[in-house]
Amino acid sequence: MKKAITWILISALVLIAFPWIETTFLRRVYVLREIRFLVINPIFFLVLGISIGKSMKKHWFLLIIALVFAYIAEVFIVHVKWGLDYETLFVDYGVYTAIAVIAMVSSHYINNDAEGKLNFKSIIIKSIISSVVINGACFLTNLIYYYTNKDLVFGSTSWGGDYSGKTGFGLLLNQLYPQTKLGDPQPSRTMWLSFAPFSLIKTILLFFIAAFVVFLIYEIIKTHLRKSKQDIAK
Repeated sequence: MKKAITWILISALVLIAFPWIETTFLRRVYVLREIRFLVINPIFFLVLGISIGKSMKKHWFLLIIALVFAYIAEVFIVHVKWGLDYETLFVDYGVYTAIAVIAMVSSHYINNDAEGKLNFKSIIIKSIISSVVINGACFLTNLIYYYTNKDLVFGSTSWGGDYSGKTGFGLLLNQLYPQTKLGDPQPSRTMWLSFAPFSLIKTILLFFIAAFVVFLIYEIIKTHLRKSKQDIAK
């Protein structure tokens, strides 16, 4: 009970109090929102998942409570102040949920894998390498394609201020759209490319999670098959 109460209070602080402080007192410091989404929240859900995994049957509900707190904060605090992009929100908290679940399952297996059959260090290293290789390949592909076709192969539409364009894998393709006399935005031929570090961090994290899930499932299946063969041999 003490552990559950402690994590509920920490969840309220990180997922409700932090957004409220950010939107109330630090509205002009926009980089804090990126730091919260790309640093604070992932670390919180990672540590939460590890903690739940140590006693999964007793404390699995803590992840549900954390996600409910996040929903309350984003809808009733952030949305009121800044508006809400439901697509981005769904992707971000989907990633956080994946981080927590992976950490929870990994922690559970580590604490119950007395024989040390699962090599988590190897899984993590292979996941990092896979994510870096995929992101590096996509980054270079986008860079080459921009200089040959003035477009990005891998990217999603983005807009803000007086520009529109695409962003993906660390690159942001900007295109001006000055207003006409009728008030309709008309895209300009003026285009330029800039580096988008937060976009790169997000895709590296996303592909690391995907690779980790694949390698973890593979190792679990391989371990169980090996154990089954040993039992049959006995």
